[in-house]
Amino acid sequence: MLKRRVLLYNLLTVGLAVAISMASGCRSGNGLPEKNSDEYRNAISAFYVGLAALQAGDDSRAQQKLAEVTALAPGEPAAWFNLGLLALRQRDFDLAADRLEHARSLAPNNGNVYVLLGFLESSRGRFDQAQENFRRAIELDSENLRARSALAQEI
Repeated sequence: MLKRRVLLYNLLTVGLAVAISMASGCRSGNGLPEKNSDEYRNAISAFYVGLAALQAGDDSRAQQKLAEVTALAPGEPAAWFNLGLLALRQRDFDLAADRLEHARSLAPNNGNVYVLLGFLESSRGRFDQAQENFRRAIELDSENLRARSALAQEI
């Protein structure tokens, strides 16, 4: 039970790290709205409401608002990441995998995505793949303590 709580805490804090990218990373092109557009303001608003709902455990509102972000800014990896986090928390591993793969396709060099993929594979009982994802996260960011800790626990 304690391990699940620690895992959930880790997942939520990883989500916060990726949330920061939404605030600073929204830009035109690649499925992202123009910075001064209504779509941009709506996407930012929906993202933070969805993130707050995710943190508060309001899964229905989190799902609704984060899905709204993916409609307004389909190229924003943070929205897909947090939708993956939500699905993982709900133990819908196939949906989580789809969403996280989408996030990875949009941000292939983001170590946090690999950390969450590691937690996903660990939850599925695929320990070798989990370790591989944690190692990839460390390769991308050697100072990622969350990835290092998760890898150590997995081994």
